[in-house]
Amino acid sequence: MHDLLRSPLDCPSVFGGEVDTATAFRAVEHAPVIRILKVLFDVMGDKGIRLTSKSNLPMQQVHAMINAAGEAAFFHRYIGSIRSEEVVPRVHLSRILAELAGLTRQVKGRLMLKKAVQARVHKGDWLSIYQDILRTALSGFNWAWQDFQEGLEGIQTVGPFGFWLLHRYGDQ
Repeated sequence: MHDLLRSPLDCPSVFGGEVDTATAFRAVEHAPVIRILKVLFDVMGDKGIRLTSKSNLPMQQVHAMINAAGEAAFFHRYIGSIRSEEVVPRVHLSRILAELAGLTRQVKGRLMLKKAVQARVHKGDWLSIYQDILRTALSGFNWAWQDFQEGLEGIQTVGPFGFWLLHRYGDQ
């Protein structure tokens, strides 16, 4: 239990290495965060993307990321014009998680993809990128960032246990 609570995705004593990587890879390919990051990383390439004065992504990239995610880009039906990445929560959240996970960095007003991550992208190792994003979401991300309410540390702590329960008893 200690392993599960302290390092959620590195628990061989709990999960027992029963993960079918081929199945996991196929599932990750359809995850909205991965579809969004594929577009972002593709556009970034070696030179990165120039950010706006508010450190947001340019609207051309935001629209491409929305198109890649489809309906999954929005938590609810959005009516109105999209004038910033902040209006599209999943696009904004994907970029923030990528930065917190150490996949990207900001240098002189540009969002750059780290060299080690570029190698993983060229190999098509999206499963490890997804694991980094999930690990960051469960341990290093402040879930109360958007609504400015009290944090949800308790839920973040027991979240991996919920994953274990689903893994163990999900088919019952």
